Amino acid sequence: MSENIDKSELRSEMRKKLHAESLIFSKEKETALFERFDDLSVIRSGTCLVAYMAIDYEPSLNLFLTKWLSSGKKLFLPRYEAASRAYSIVRIRNLEKDLRVGHYGILEPGADLTETIHKDDAEQKTLIWMIPGLAFGIHGERLGRGKGYYDRLLTMYPGVVKIGICLDCQLLESGIMMETHDIRMDIVITEKRECVCVSAK
Repeated sequence: MSENIDKSELRSEMRKKLHAESLIFSKEKETALFERFDDLSVIRSGTCLVAYMAIDYEPSLNLFLTKWLSSGKKLFLPRYEAASRAYSIVRIRNLEKDLRVGHYGILEPGADLTETIHKDDAEQKTLIWMIPGLAFGIHGERLGRGKGYYDRLLTMYPGVVKIGICLDCQLLESGIMMETHDIRMDIVITEKRECVCVSAK
């Protein structure tokens, strides 16, 4: 695969690849990811985390998120707002009690939860964002599902440390074509390696 391949074509290729390989995100892979998160200083020093609840091929973060919450640090997840047709970022305190099935069948914060990211958390650069994708390039390029939700959200938090999460087979050495509105990751983590893409804080 090449960075010259059109994004729609690359999405199709990646979906076929993931389906053909019948990739299963095993407990072993989740543990390997957990250990990599635990070893990364930028994660250890963070105090606020925006994460995701996995669907389809996406690596589960549940093991790590449980530990993060138990440490007393802040955890936020995206919630789709039908009125604005966009996502907001909402704090949760319990993975079992605070989540409901939402847009696209993804678990998200319940409608009764209202706390969002505080301005100070964003400005002090202690905010970390873990982001899934169909594929990532070794220079931080990200191939999403094509809706642009993450790119729009990330423009609101320019100081955030952006960490792409994927299976190792989704990290492409050849890179991915970037457009002007696309936002690069600082780091990409797989179950096998960490790829520091730009100057991570």
